[in-house]
Amino acid sequence: MTRIQPKTFAVVSVAVIVTSAGLAVSSVVTAVGGQPSLSFALLSAIWAFLGFWGVLFRVSAISAAPRLDTDDAGTTFRPGRTWDVLQIVVLGVQSCYAGFFLAMWVWQFSTAGLSPIERPSMLFIGAVVPLALIPFFATLFWGRWRLGAFAYLRMTPDGIQLSAGPWLRSIAWEQVSDVTNGGGGLGYARSVMVVAATSGRRRVFEAAMFSPGGRALQGLVRFYWRNPGFRDELVNGAVADRFAESLARV
Repeated sequence: MTRIQPKTFAVVSVAVIVTSAGLAVSSVVTAVGGQPSLSFALLSAIWAFLGFWGVLFRVSAISAAPRLDTDDAGTTFRPGRTWDVLQIVVLGVQSCYAGFFLAMWVWQFSTAGLSPIERPSMLFIGAVVPLALIPFFATLFWGRWRLGAFAYLRMTPDGIQLSAGPWLRSIAWEQVSDVTNGGGGLGYARSVMVVAATSGRRRVFEAAMFSPGGRALQGLVRFYWRNPGFRDELVNGAVADRFAESLARV
C-alpha cells in the first residue's frame, strides 16, 4: 500500500476542515431558508469528506519517533507525539460533527421538512451513524486517557501486552507460536503485526504507527520471542538501541 506523505496529508486536512466547516454552515443556512433537501445533500457531503479524511489518516506515513518508556518490569511503546496529536484532531473533529449531525437530524426531522424518500436516508446519516460513532469515539478517547496513547505495546521478560482499543490483551512468550505481518493470506494489511498463540488465537496490532510499514516493530517483537536470553534488554534500556538499529535497516 502506498503511504501518503505528511505534507500531502496536512494540505488535505486543511482542505477537509475548511470545506466541511463551510458545508456545515451552508447546511444550517439552507435548512433555515426552507430547503431541507439541499441541507440534507450538504450533510451527506460532509460525511463523505470526513470519511475520506479518516481513511487517509490511516494510510499516511506520519513521521514521528515512537515513545519508549523502560522501567524495572519492562518497556512500553507508544506512537510518537505527532501521530498522537493528529489522531486527537481527526477523532475530535469527527466527534464534533457526529454531535452536529444528530442535532441537525432532530431539528430537520421534527420540522417535517423532508420528503418521505429522504427521511430514511436522513435517519441513517443524521441519527443511526452518529449514535453509533459517538460511543465508539468516546471509547477510543477513554482508552487514550487510560493507556496514554491510542495504541500501546508493552514487552516484559515474561510476555507481551497489546492494546485492542481501550483494552489490553496479554500473552506469555511461551504461548506465542509466531510473530508475522498481516500478509500471506491472513487477510490483514502487511503493516499489521499478527501475534499468533499456541491456542490458535491471534492478536492483531497496527505496527505501522511505530515504524515504516510496521517492519521494525514486528522484527523487534519477533527477536525477543525467539531469543529469551536477550529479554533482559527490556528492563535495562538496551531495547531502545536495538529498536533504533531495526529502524535503520528498514
